[in-house]
Amino acid sequence: MTTDDDNADGVIYRTPGEISSQLMQRDVELRQNEIVTRWLEETAEMGIEMTLERFNYVATKTTGQAKTVSEFDPDSTSRQKKQLHPQDAEHEDRLFRQIWSLIRCGNTQEAQEVCRECGQYWRGASLIGGEPYQHPLLMSHIPMGNMEDAAQGNPHRLAWKFAAYRLSQEKSINSYERAIYASLSGNVDPMLDVGTSWEDHLWANFKALYTSKLETKMKEESAKHLFSVNTSLATFLPKFLKTEEGIIAELKTSPNITVRQEAADKYRVIQSHIILATLNNLFLEINQWIHSSSQRKGPLLRFAAHLVLFYYGQGLPSNSEHTPVLHACQNILSAYIRHLVTTHQGNLVALYVAHLPSSLQVDEYARFLQGIKEKSQREKYIQAAERMGLDTQEITKRTVQLITEMPQEVASRSVTSQLSDTDRDRIRGIEFFSFDQNHWQDALLHANALSRAFLLTGKLEGLVEISRILPLDIVEYLGHTPSPLTKNAIKEHLCYQNYMEAHNYASLWQQHHQNLPKQPAPPSGNKYSQELFYATKKKQYEDELEKWRQVDDDLSFKAAQSILDLLKTQGGWLVNLDSEEPSSSEDFLQRDQIRRRCLPNLFFLAHTILYESGRFADSFELATLIADEGQKMYTLFTGTELKQFLHLIEQSSLANLAESSDPFGLEQ
Repeated sequence: MTTDDDNADGVIYRTPGEISSQLMQRDVELRQNEIVTRWLEETAEMGIEMTLERFNYVATKTTGQAKTVSEFDPDSTSRQKKQLHPQDAEHEDRLFRQIWSLIRCGNTQEAQEVCRECGQYWRGASLIGGEPYQHPLLMSHIPMGNMEDAAQGNPHRLAWKFAAYRLSQEKSINSYERAIYASLSGNVDPMLDVGTSWEDHLWANFKALYTSKLETKMKEESAKHLFSVNTSLATFLPKFLKTEEGIIAELKTSPNITVRQEAADKYRVIQSHIILATLNNLFLEINQWIHSSSQRKGPLLRFAAHLVLFYYGQGLPSNSEHTPVLHACQNILSAYIRHLVTTHQGNLVALYVAHLPSSLQVDEYARFLQGIKEKSQREKYIQAAERMGLDTQEITKRTVQLITEMPQEVASRSVTSQLSDTDRDRIRGIEFFSFDQNHWQDALLHANALSRAFLLTGKLEGLVEISRILPLDIVEYLGHTPSPLTKNAIKEHLCYQNYMEAHNYASLWQQHHQNLPKQPAPPSGNKYSQELFYATKKKQYEDELEKWRQVDDDLSFKAAQSILDLLKTQGGWLVNLDSEEPSSSEDFLQRDQIRRRCLPNLFFLAHTILYESGRFADSFELATLIADEGQKMYTLFTGTELKQFLHLIEQSSLANLAESSDPFGLEQ
């Protein structure tokens, strides 16, 4: 064996097989061309399936017609310039189609088997003449003692390739036979003649490109080594001058209408960009597709999203780059996430949101959660976000913010406005904060914000629903928190609870007060039975009336007392909750509007309860509260309202005077 040390010029032996192997290892461009070719072969479908029979030129042999060949060697048709019998030609065409389909799929070995099954051993051998020659005795890296393998490949491969090329140029033979040998010699045109699809034409071009590049580089490398072959025949082989970009562009304008139409197919456009490694243009183009309503197809979006994730895994493009390409990738993922949401595949949303930048994760996942209605589903998806490492605290806040954002409605003095479905959704949005005690402070803050909105629009029922959805022990749990924000939130929440309690007692009193027992009518005659029946009914009425008065007194006392307790709240109801809060803040202004809207109503309601229950003197306490300069509640009334209330106090004074000599209840 000759080594580097044996040669003064540093040149060592290299067989064609070694040269080919080393070229594939170090030449990236050549390797990429081979990968594309192999990929197109592996994804190809069998064009023809047939049952093979042993091929014997039966019809030609028996007819002896002048127009048919008289000899049966492989070159008889081209040499004699005659044809096979139509029956034999049909059989041969079927054979060539089958062989071509197998070669198109990259399965040369099975193509040889087909040839042998048909009795054409010579044709099977002709399919493998292009393998580079190598022999253990001539290979530089094999020790002298390890030469059990026999020689492989064809030492005259260039002669074979030249013959295959000449055969592919022969116009008189079957087009599929020409295509078979064209694929083995790098002659593109015969392959294009039988190709029917975009993939077929792409494979033919890349097959020719790969073959041409390999032969050129092997010729260059062979000249550098002591082992060489006659490369003069390589001069006569076809030179493929197209580039990868030129091939893709040519298919777009192919004269074959099917190829031209398929070249515009979205998936094939994506494949073209991947082949050319033009990833930036690929993602920008996909981004344009998904913004077209006609192109929002689920399978395409899914494929595009996974393509983005694949290249994310390869570090392309970098998430640290703020480029149009990166934004396009993010838009593709976001579009697929929205597709998952609309097709009710919520279990997958967290997985894909996790691949978005952190600046987009919160808003994207929050918008998904915004549409989830069931409490169990909400908790499930929050847990899924935690498993994927998403910031559930910020997501929860953003979700509730999206749900609770509501347009400004016209404020009303009424407290009987009905809740809409949207209102109920906003209330139930607080559920997102109930899953984790660390979020309970946020739950209370949002509950207070919603309570203010509902009171300003006269929706007292909203406060009732909020109290039902908040955790029962939320005040007790948060009461241990020293944060001023938490303490103020608890104070405000308790103010709303007191207001709701006062209205609840007042509502119970009103319902009971309106159901006064009906006095029975006296009998129309003087019969004893009628008198007895009337006496029984009257006694029953008096008993019911007594019970009614007892309940009425109890309810009126509780209702009036709950309102008075609210009006006497230390520091004022919804006042001085936060000493550092500026008077121009939105929350402060909302609470001020609520006081002006709700407290006058409570004064009028309390007077009605006291007056109707005959507690005239107690109503004077209401006037004292209004006139108190400490809280200055009179500033909450309009001029008309103050006049109306003074008139009611006057009525109470006259009623009290009718019962006693103390019109203002001073002697009590």
